[in-house]
Amino acid sequence: MSIFVLITGTLHKDPTPRTSQAGKEFVTANVRIEADGATTWASIIAFSESAREELLRLRAGDAVSVQGKAKLGTYEKNGEHHASLDVVAASVIGIQPKPKAKTEGSGERPSSTGR
Repeated sequence: MSIFVLITGTLHKDPTPRTSQAGKEFVTANVRIEADGATTWASIIAFSESAREELLRLRAGDAVSVQGKAKLGTYEKNGEHHASLDVVAASVIGIQPKPKAKTEGSGERPSSTGR
């Protein structure tokens, strides 16, 4: 059974380019997903050129969405069990933060006359 997911989260550290023993290039990354007050970690591996390039363009702390085939798992840390998610990325999209809204009364107004 295959599970296909679309996750959105934050890169924990810079993605890492790697090469398999057979010479195949791939990129790995860890994404932190926050939902309902809980944190889930997703381990990402990207083989396609487009997914690898997009991951390598991003840096730690950047928001990212990843779509691909997933495998659920668990791990134990400090005696507690946590959910984990391994995703083979089919596509990766870096997400730009929303622009900050201007505060009222700032006195700045767009000019319709171009002056």
